[in-house]
Amino acid sequence: MTLNTSPGPTGSGLFEGTAWHYARYRPTYPKPFFDDLVERFHLDGTGRLLDLGCGTGQLAIPLAAHVAEAVGMDPEPGMLVEAARCARAAGLTNVVWEHGGSADLPGELGQFRMVTMGRSFHWMDREHVLAALDGVVEDNGVIVLANDSCLVRPTTAWQKVVEDVQCRYLPAELAPGEPLPGRLGSAVDHRTHEQVLANSPFAQVDRSVYEFDRTWTIRPPPPRSGSTAPICAAWKSWYAASPPPARWPPNSV
Repeated sequence: MTLNTSPGPTGSGLFEGTAWHYARYRPTYPKPFFDDLVERFHLDGTGRLLDLGCGTGQLAIPLAAHVAEAVGMDPEPGMLVEAARCARAAGLTNVVWEHGGSADLPGELGQFRMVTMGRSFHWMDREHVLAALDGVVEDNGVIVLANDSCLVRPTTAWQKVVEDVQCRYLPAELAPGEPLPGRLGSAVDHRTHEQVLANSPFAQVDRSVYEFDRTWTIRPPPPRSGSTAPICAAWKSWYAASPPPARWPPNSV
């Protein structure tokens, strides 16, 4: 396993210091989702996988056992360090962690049978990414966009409070809402992923939905110092004023 954090772009700072929490509390994907990817796309231990915007490896690590080599790529160095730790804990030796982002494509990464983007495509210049991936994905290869249902869509009182906290502290161009694509461009692009894909080299699209239950333990965040301290204080106030219900509708991926 290799961790390559230099040379490469620096992290934007938006996710700085969050990797430890992502690895432990970011909701995982359901097992049937991975089983279907392996069966449908014939992941037989050969070929290569690119997980773009990999975070702490929630897609790359479960799929690494089914390919010859997996490459996880992310612009935040802390995410890669945490991903490498998780991969070591899983006993994986065929994963390479690359410091970089979608703007670095195609680069010299080579070709891949599968490219995955889990909860990350909306942060990217989607048209650029798809055009660049056209030269990266093998013939008969596939890209997989994995997203789950949004728990903070403001349909209840407590969800509205969550959104208010986000709006108060996120930069204007990163304001919450659905859809979330194109948020890092010069102008917000509200086209759906399907609309963007329809005008790309990956116009043949199939959508699958997996519904499942999750068990959550929700507590106020621990005290933090630095730039995130005001956000954590706001979350603590939110939790005290508008605690979420014990149950809410099942999630879907």
